[in-house]
Amino acid sequence: MPAERITTDRHSMKRCQLLFFLFLAHAAFGAGGAGAQQDDPIGKLFSDGLSEFRAARYGSAAAAFSAVVDAPGRNPRVTAALVMAAKSEYRAGRFEPALDRARTLLDRFPRSAYADEALYVAALSEFRMGNHDLAASTSVDLLRLHPTSALSGRAWDLFGVIASAHLPLSELKRLTAVALPAGLHTTAAFALANAYVRRGEDTLALRVLENLRSHPDAAGSIPEIDAMLEDIAAGEGIQVAALLPLMAENPDSDIGRIGRDLLDGIRFAAEGHNAGVSRGRRVEILVRDTGRDTAKSAALVRELAVSTKVRVLIGPVFSDIFAAASVEANSLRLPIISPTATADRLAAVGPFIFQANPDNAMRGRAAAQYAVNDLRMSSFAVLASDEPVGRSHAEAFVKEAEALGATVYCSVYFPPEATDLRDAFYSVRRAVMAQGTMVHRSDLLKPEFRSALGAFGIDSSLAAGDSSTDPFVSVTTLFGLRGYAVAESLGLPIASADTTAEETDVPMVSADGIFVALGDPGQLDYVAPQLNYFNIRAQVLGNNEWFDPDRLRDNRESVEGVRFVSDSRFPLVDSPMVAFSNAFEGGIGRKPTKFTLYGYDAMNLVLEQVRSGARSRSEIAARLGVVTGYKGLHSDITLSGGRVNRYLDVMEYSRGAIRRVGSVTVGEH
Repeated sequence: MPAERITTDRHSMKRCQLLFFLFLAHAAFGAGGAGAQQDDPIGKLFSDGLSEFRAARYGSAAAAFSAVVDAPGRNPRVTAALVMAAKSEYRAGRFEPALDRARTLLDRFPRSAYADEALYVAALSEFRMGNHDLAASTSVDLLRLHPTSALSGRAWDLFGVIASAHLPLSELKRLTAVALPAGLHTTAAFALANAYVRRGEDTLALRVLENLRSHPDAAGSIPEIDAMLEDIAAGEGIQVAALLPLMAENPDSDIGRIGRDLLDGIRFAAEGHNAGVSRGRRVEILVRDTGRDTAKSAALVRELAVSTKVRVLIGPVFSDIFAAASVEANSLRLPIISPTATADRLAAVGPFIFQANPDNAMRGRAAAQYAVNDLRMSSFAVLASDEPVGRSHAEAFVKEAEALGATVYCSVYFPPEATDLRDAFYSVRRAVMAQGTMVHRSDLLKPEFRSALGAFGIDSSLAAGDSSTDPFVSVTTLFGLRGYAVAESLGLPIASADTTAEETDVPMVSADGIFVALGDPGQLDYVAPQLNYFNIRAQVLGNNEWFDPDRLRDNRESVEGVRFVSDSRFPLVDSPMVAFSNAFEGGIGRKPTKFTLYGYDAMNLVLEQVRSGARSRSEIAARLGVVTGYKGLHSDITLSGGRVNRYLDVMEYSRGAIRRVGSVTVGEH
């Protein structure tokens, strides 16, 4: 039902006009002519309220009508003022005061000629406040108590909207079991049948429709009932909705091209599926343009959820847009899977949310698990861009590496806009080469450090030694391999630093590896050469932002042997990729991109669940939640254990080329 049918009440406006003309007649004749209005302040207030209402100044109209209602003494205009105050408050967007005024009229004057209008305002207000069951029951009251009201059509429409999209299954079952005004039983039964279809419980939906067919209330709806029975019995085709940033006003923008490439992949997968199944088992793609608008995306989810044919949503693309859409989708029990969103904890919203791309934490954890479990490394330094991507990857790496028993000497962050990273690299070298870095024993006796030292199990008096003890002690002697980072975190004054850390001709060799988390591929151009300049002799490990073939080639002398995790194998060439590329280019007329593969794999992942027998939303969600080792083109996908892809490939750049050297399916420990 269009929104204006809820918010616009032409009948009410006609009644307002009638009230206005009655008031003028009373003022002119019943109260002794124009001069009498001066002696009727209540009438003047009421007239002012009508003028403000007609001018769409609803706040001041509500104030005027409320003053009439609250005036002392006997007041013949109180019922008209109550209903007009309720309407004014509703038009002003103040739904609770509107409901209060409407309920006051119904409680104090249940036989009022305006009772039907008060019920309608109350139903609308409950609806706008999200009290859908109360809005439905109030609509039923209006139709039961005032069947000939001019508002009955609007109340019927409102009930239909609420029943079809906003009532839980239990309330729909209750409504179909009680006596309702003529016509409403059919509306409620259709809504219940559709709810069962959305849940994949076709047998129960058929039972509801068969019972409805013999109900006296449904005599005029037999064709619609029969059509729905036939659709269910035939196993109707299902729909998948693609929520993508197609950017209708600027489709050739970078974002618009991403949306187009994803849609190409989704459609190509659907066409392949539909070519091999019967008409009743085909999958139709509904396309919706989200732009970069979170509110629009959430509204599109609510709109699509009403249709019983829509079983799953693919998209949105960006994490913030996906977050808004996923809250709505989960509440409506509609599966939604993003091919690309990487923000953490998006899937934690609920069991209908899926991320086909690993989130930031998964990427950092994968790098740590590969380094410790596959490369048998036990000590690391971490260097990261100080922005959300770099920081989240680095923090996850550190947490996972330490949980696996490895030592992380330090986590050093550099400003994302900086190109001279000498401070960051010297910090890394000082932390790793800290054996000769000393603190004065006397500082350990200071009150401000005693409790902190105790937290590390160090007795400050023992650490102080005696008169024959060297007055200095190494930070690594005190705190172990992470001694420099611990001393820094405690604020202990460094009495003397290891001079070799400042001498770049001395290689840094104490760490097995250094994890370098870039914020974007552009940082590779100045980070990579400085790894060589500052003589970092450790295995370089990277995050997904290292996968830039052109930049790796430009910096090949500095990045030889670097290994990094990646959420995509594209543009690596293998037989399945070549076959897909040839077929796609032959059918679509252009070469696929990385985003084409993201869309293709996400759609095929959904179609695999459909082909295996999942038809309802809940069945599709349940099967997606246990996917393990799905073989996609751009990457494998494992969603079990949290509904976020836990699989990443490991790439190596060596001898001028990128090659795949391994993979990680992130596991618990």
